[in-house]
Amino acid sequence: MSTDPGGFGNKKFPYSKFPFGPVAITVDKYDRVLVSSLNDRVQFFTTDGKFLFGIAGSGNMPGQLARPHGMAFDSKGFLYVADAGNQRIQKFAVPSP
Repeated sequence: MSTDPGGFGNKKFPYSKFPFGPVAITVDKYDRVLVSSLNDRVQFFTTDGKFLFGIAGSGNMPGQLARPHGMAFDSKGFLYVADAGNQRIQKFAVPSP
């Protein structure tokens, strides 16, 4: 559970003795695997698990996340992320490969 790019962090919460990591997974139209995790990241991987890139960062400003959960794409390819810690839904344009 690394904090490096491609890792899922080691964030701990007072109510649990275990660190939290991945929460949700989805696949985009390019077969990239997206994983949201409680370390405030949404990361893109190949289908064989190679890290590609991440979007967003920790915070409460537009484009930043706090404990992202569910993800979904619309018909135009925009990514919607349930930004649980900020109590909002954020929309992201996803770069093509």
